Amino acid sequence: MRLIKSIDEKIEKVQSKTIFSLSIIILVGLAIRLYFTPWDIPTNSSDSFILMIEGIAYSEGDFTYLSHRSLWPLFLSGFFSIFRFENYFEHMTLVRIISISVSLATIPIIYLISKEFVKEKYALLAAIFFTIESNLIENSIFGQTEPLFILFGLTSFYFIIQKNQRYQLLAFIFAGLAFDVRVNGIVLILLVIFALTFKIKNKKELVKKLVFGILIFSLVIGPTHI
Repeated sequence: MRLIKSIDEKIEKVQSKTIFSLSIIILVGLAIRLYFTPWDIPTNSSDSFILMIEGIAYSEGDFTYLSHRSLWPLFLSGFFSIFRFENYFEHMTLVRIISISVSLATIPIIYLISKEFVKEKYALLAAIFFTIESNLIENSIFGQTEPLFILFGLTSFYFIIQKNQRYQLLAFIFAGLAFDVRVNGIVLILLVIFALTFKIKNKKELVKKLVFGILIFSLVIGPTHI
């Protein structure tokens, strides 16, 4: 019991400076990812290479490969338009840097979601566990779609659990963005609809919000899926 009490006291001291604590967690996550990234290997995944090629094509105005999961290469193409390289190895290095950055940007979202359900000190622990989870680290250093998908998915979930109903429609936007990254993001829109059905008791208001939300979702996914 004394050990648990001691740990709780230390966590409470750390949580008194939340921004500082999150910054430390992010820096630790960055150090871990940089250490384990095989910078000398062109790529660890054929999928990552294909997505990178598509991103390069989009940056050059060639949208031949535009498909239902093109948001990640489209996202990459914005950086490829700014940074021009002579070989694929340098492009892949940039992809890894972007992927790692997106993964780290998800840490505060995990903290905010966790804080909705548990005390602040345990929300920080959730952020730590997310930061050091091996599969998440691996996905981020391979330059695949998962980091962006997780970021949009968790952001959608964060907005749908908010008490302020103004934020709830944002959940449809991020669910649509997640769907544009990976098709299995369709689960998110179902989750958002279920959550609204559970939270809004007024049927008229519920129908109005669902129709408006699904319209927003359709507009977000429309350009690539049509």
